Amino acid sequence: MSTRATCGPARGTDASALPAQGGFISAGGLGRPTNASSRGSVGLRIPQGSRRIWILVGIAVAVSALVGLAWAASLRLSQAPPRRGGIEDLSFTLHTDKIEYAPSETVRIVTNLTNIGDVTVTIIQSDSCGANVGFWDANGTIVYYTGFEQACLQVLVETPLAPGQSVVSSFEWGQGDFEGDQVPSGRAYRARGSPGGVLVDADDIDGPVWAEAWFFILPGA
Repeated sequence: MSTRATCGPARGTDASALPAQGGFISAGGLGRPTNASSRGSVGLRIPQGSRRIWILVGIAVAVSALVGLAWAASLRLSQAPPRRGGIEDLSFTLHTDKIEYAPSETVRIVTNLTNIGDVTVTIIQSDSCGANVGFWDANGTIVYYTGFEQACLQVLVETPLAPGQSVVSSFEWGQGDFEGDQVPSGRAYRARGSPGGVLVDADDIDGPVWAEAWFFILPGA
């Protein structure tokens, strides 16, 4: 005699009349016990602790990216060449000691060159004599130049001027022209001076820097 075991309800038995039995539902290849009432929907839930971990990881990645961008920007700034001083970093003034002079009276002039910027400025001059002052009449004709009788070498001279540093120079003119004769009296004259230009880079020069002042030579007796 042979006996065969069967699983499930016996023939002729209504399955709906059988009591619910425990079973296994495979989710992701792993079986877990459930009951018949849970067979309708099966989902994968992420534990609350894991969510917090992933949020923290995302924040850490974003912060790291921002820090990297800031570091790259600061690196570019640090590698940029330093700004060189220009003509806008200078203040240059010229003053006479009086407004009116008698004929043949000495005209005294003071110039002041100051670096008002925050970087060193390189002053460049075309000869070894440095700054000079010229004198023009009201028609724009030059009548004298303080460097006229000086033996100046025609060389480029570079002079650095640090932030806040000043160079004060003094000049005198006895009212004589290039021939040594007294210039006409009863007229206005203009004194104009320059300390030179500004070396911006090896191939670029700004300026020259200029300042001027007017004065009057009274009529002779």
